[in-house]
Amino acid sequence: VGTPGGLLVPAWGAISRHTTMASTRWGIMGTGAIANFAQALKTTPGAVLHAAASRSQASADAFAKKHGIARSFGSYEELAADGEVDIVYVATPHAFHRDNVLLCLGAGRHVLCEKPLAVSAAQVAECVAAARERNLFLMEGMWTRFFPVARAIRKAVAEGAIGKVVSVSASLGFKLEPSFNPRLYEPALAGGALFDVGIYPALWISMILGTPSKVTAHAHLLPSGVDQQTFATLEYEGGAMAHLECGFTGPPARRREER
Repeated sequence: VGTPGGLLVPAWGAISRHTTMASTRWGIMGTGAIANFAQALKTTPGAVLHAAASRSQASADAFAKKHGIARSFGSYEELAADGEVDIVYVATPHAFHRDNVLLCLGAGRHVLCEKPLAVSAAQVAECVAAARERNLFLMEGMWTRFFPVARAIRKAVAEGAIGKVVSVSASLGFKLEPSFNPRLYEPALAGGALFDVGIYPALWISMILGTPSKVTAHAHLLPSGVDQQTFATLEYEGGAMAHLECGFTGPPARRREER
């Protein structure tokens, strides 16, 4: 399966058997704020924004108009069934990633899924198995992994430039009120700090130390059942250890339009 944000299965070359890099046709599944990833595709060589889908035709139409997308669908099933779509970017809420990924893979579409790929190890394994069975590309969309600084750190660690790494501490958090994004407080939508922001320190730890042999975690749960703050200790064969911290209890978050 690989590490968080990593290439799952198989290599990008799998897409070239169905299309050419001069014309890779993208479908966008979901039209919320995160789906504005479509904007980046407009300046990506070889990428063609071909179709968009929402749970309502009106939302799909509005998103398609905003981004200059030729086709819009009022259901995810219609997008998956479009034989001219090469790869689908899944931009739906966390809780629906597994179902949406399997829908696309089942229709023969390659998939880039917004993080987290799924909400349990069992769901991730199911998605990976489906991609391998069909020899389709599947990746979790963690852009942090591809930052130049991330590549430089991985290279330095691999080459032993800073010696043997025996300890890593990574954290991310901010003050977040329910009114900022109610989804993050809903268990049914896989809300909580760990899924939303904890995945970033988990990524850094994973890139540097790999897969732990033991994980011990503690969390402060809100009345709704989601974690407001989580602490975890990760232990590794050979004695290395890592500390992960994430939460919605830090300095106030700013809305996108205030930045």
